[in-house]
Amino acid sequence: FAEVAAALADAPEGERRRWQALAAARAGYLETLAGTGRVDPHAVRLEALAAGRLRPPRAVVLAGVTDPPGLARRVLAAAAAPTVALVFAPAARRADFDGLGAVRIEAWEDPAAVLPLDRAELRLAEDPPGQAAAAVEALRALSGRARPEEVTIGVADEEVTPFCTAALAAEGIEARDAAGRPAAASGPIRLLGGLGRFLAERRFPALAALARHPDLEPALRRLGGDQRLGGASLPEALDDWAERSFPHRVGTEAPAPAAAWIRALLDLAGPLAAPRPRPLPELAEAVAGLLEAVYGPRRYRSDEPAERTEAGALAACADVLEEWLELPPELAAARPAAPAAALELVAAEAGRSRIPPPAGDAAIELLGWLELALDDAPFLILTGFQDGRVPEPVAADPFLPDALRRRLGLPDRGRRLARDAAALEAILRSRVHCTLVSGRRDLQGEPLRPSRLLFFRPAEELPARVLEVFAAGGDASPASPAPPADEGGRVAVWPLPAPPAPPDHLRVTDFAFYLGSPRRFLFERVLGLRPVDDDRPELDPAAFGSLAHRAVEVLAEDSLRSCTDGDRIFAALDAALTEAALARFGREPAPAVRLQLGRLRARLRRFAAWQAEHAAAGWEIVRVEADLPEDAALVVDDEPMPIRGRIDRIDRHRDGRWLLLDYKTTDRAKKPEAVHRRGEEWIDLQLPLYGHFAAGLGVRGEPGLGFLALAASGDPPLLRAEWSREDLQDALAAAAEVVRRIRRGDFEETGRTRFLDPVLAGLLDAGLLGGAVEDEA
Repeated sequence: FAEVAAALADAPEGERRRWQALAAARAGYLETLAGTGRVDPHAVRLEALAAGRLRPPRAVVLAGVTDPPGLARRVLAAAAAPTVALVFAPAARRADFDGLGAVRIEAWEDPAAVLPLDRAELRLAEDPPGQAAAAVEALRALSGRARPEEVTIGVADEEVTPFCTAALAAEGIEARDAAGRPAAASGPIRLLGGLGRFLAERRFPALAALARHPDLEPALRRLGGDQRLGGASLPEALDDWAERSFPHRVGTEAPAPAAAWIRALLDLAGPLAAPRPRPLPELAEAVAGLLEAVYGPRRYRSDEPAERTEAGALAACADVLEEWLELPPELAAARPAAPAAALELVAAEAGRSRIPPPAGDAAIELLGWLELALDDAPFLILTGFQDGRVPEPVAADPFLPDALRRRLGLPDRGRRLARDAAALEAILRSRVHCTLVSGRRDLQGEPLRPSRLLFFRPAEELPARVLEVFAAGGDASPASPAPPADEGGRVAVWPLPAPPAPPDHLRVTDFAFYLGSPRRFLFERVLGLRPVDDDRPELDPAAFGSLAHRAVEVLAEDSLRSCTDGDRIFAALDAALTEAALARFGREPAPAVRLQLGRLRARLRRFAAWQAEHAAAGWEIVRVEADLPEDAALVVDDEPMPIRGRIDRIDRHRDGRWLLLDYKTTDRAKKPEAVHRRGEEWIDLQLPLYGHFAAGLGVRGEPGLGFLALAASGDPPLLRAEWSREDLQDALAAAAEVVRRIRRGDFEETGRTRFLDPVLAGLLDAGLLGGAVEDEA
């Protein structure tokens, strides 16, 4: 750090002071170590180098080291030993490497420096699964030319690795990922990290994420007993709590099922649950006890990849904890840590390791970009050949901008580009055949660019090269697996699961649901599938509407049914909203929820003024939240289909007219005609069905139908439907047809509904880029 500060003599004062502060912190760290009789090994090496205390080797051979670290250069210079650099490159490139075999940056970062790309075949694919499919296709093309052990698959982008492994396995080919599995993805590491985040934040999203860890619930049941925890699973208990109360922080307000699980979790954490900082050796024993409680009963087989990864992750945790236990007592006592931070630190340190696969005779090796230049397989299929992977990026750091990196001799973008350009040339010239696979998009759908190394051509050749590269994919570039095709070659949607028996009743809202998407109706309403979101920062439209409904129910009180005092009406609505919010969210709702409550109060104030005018015009509220009659049913083909529903509000005028009203809480409510029909097609049947069954609730004649919009501004709240008697008869005919289609299991159509949840969108074959769905109470 002091060297960096000295190199910044001409930099702004703030920059120099930053590095001077870091140098002072490092000096304090070394002083603390010295006080315990210990040293930093890196500092000792630097001191030995500066003092010339080196044991020079008799000779040094550098094989393919095209980008040696600056410290290695200093050691070699100080050792003054005979050095031989071995570089694989054409003789004409000799001047493009220095005496240590390192690339000369200026010779390689010029795009006009031509690479032998004519020796490679290029394929473009849509996404990581598509890249894996392209790799398998390239492997098939080598059939008869190469034995499997003569082929290496390079993986420059780790997103592609699992798809390559799966695609090869589907072909009956065993692959060995030399990089190994990341310990960070293992159960023990995710458990420690998740528990640390929950204990640090005590927020519901962190608890819900932890609850879905597959190793946690079995351990809690084993240690806490099924009788204490009840029949509901941990995720189910938390999902139920989230649906009813929208919790923000986890305290003592959890309902009974969730509270029992939380107590069991805190018991499992033991001393780690208390926030008091403790010495690291003490925390190491507590973390080891936690891992023993969860994973101790298990036995691991080294030939099972998942078990091998888990065992390796536990070993990595043990290594970290052993270092903590060996800390000098005086150093450990001087630097206590919070238990939550300690858990996350173990997860971070142990999670950096990778668990190597067992040695074996796998047919094909998967190697990372940096290993490929020294690999001797004559055939190479390189996936992930896009910018940001080749050349590899230099991690952005506000303390170390690229210009400062170059001045200090640290890796910068230019050096990384030169290193990878030289590596690509060595790869292309040392292979019998090489296939480069580049993706158009990553797993999140973000666009990717082919590697810039593909465009190392003189300027006059670039337009033709661009056309050549982007024509490589064509219209048939491999992409992620598509749904199966029928005999005529037309793409079919994924096969539907066999539905159970038709539902024994329908809700009034089911008709719009089915007409919007029969497939979604099957998955959500018939099969009971529903998305779960553990980290909802605000109320969704349905929850917002439900809360508004709880508030306006107060208008059923006798003193308010025909009240013409707007201030009195608002006071009652405000009190009802406050009570409902307290019961659901507790005293500390999430910040976004508090803002939404304020917005809803403003809407209720506007609505109260209208309600007073409505009452003054002769209207009285007769019922709120009125369930349809128990015998409400549509008789379709001589067979009744029971209909369930609840009318938000029924009003009666003193002249005998009736109104059936449904509250809407969207910002800009549409008129009933726009909600229920698209042209001549019915897309919602809620209000017509209310009108059809209203007689069973004591409503006389033909009632008016409409929406009451609890909007912040715009048109008056009452939006009346303007339908003729023939329109309503047509709506009932449409409802009967929906019943027929549901009874015969007609759920093939995806429909026009836009979907928010990506898993549901995938099941519906609607893609992963759906929009929001306005589901409101």
